Amino acid sequence: VGVDVNSFKDALEYCSQSDVDVISIDTTQDETIVPQVLDFANSGRLALMIMESTSVVQAIEDLLSLFPQEDRSRALFLLTESLRAVICQRLVPRRGGGLAVATEDLISTEAVRSLISSDRSKQLQTVMKSSRAEGMMSLDQSLAELVKAGEVSIDHAVDFAHDPDVFRTIAQK
Repeated sequence: VGVDVNSFKDALEYCSQSDVDVISIDTTQDETIVPQVLDFANSGRLALMIMESTSVVQAIEDLLSLFPQEDRSRALFLLTESLRAVICQRLVPRRGGGLAVATEDLISTEAVRSLISSDRSKQLQTVMKSSRAEGMMSLDQSLAELVKAGEVSIDHAVDFAHDPDVFRTIAQK
C-alpha cells in the first residue's frame, strides 16, 4: 500500500479480479474491507483474517459489527457461506515459566451455519462444547486439558475461563 496500490481497498479489488488464491488480512476496523474479504472467500478462495478477540463468539460478533446495520442480513449470508473455521488462541502462564496455548476451535458445520445465518452466534458456545468429534473445542475444555496435563495451574486457568464456576467442575473431573 502506497507503493503498488493506493489503498488497502484497491489491493483487495486487484486480488479479487486476478488469479490470487490466498489473502491474509491483519486486524482491520474498516467496514469497507470486511465485505470485500468475505466476497473473496465466498468466491472459493482462502481468506485468513486476524482479529483481536478473546473468544470465537466475540470474533464473529466483532466481524458482523463492521457491517452497517442495514447490511446485517447480507453480512450473515456472506459469513454463513464463506466461513470454514474460527480459532481463538489465549496464552496462559505455564507452570515453571513460559506460556501455554489454550485454543477455542469452531468448525463450520451445518449446525454452526444455521446459528450464524439466524443471527444466534451466542449459542455457538454450546455447539463447541458438544462437538469434539467434529474437531471443535471450547476454551474452557482446552484450559481443562492443560490443567489435567499439569502444564497450567487451575488458579491461572480460571482467570481465562469463560465460566469460572463451570470450568472448575470440568478441570477437577
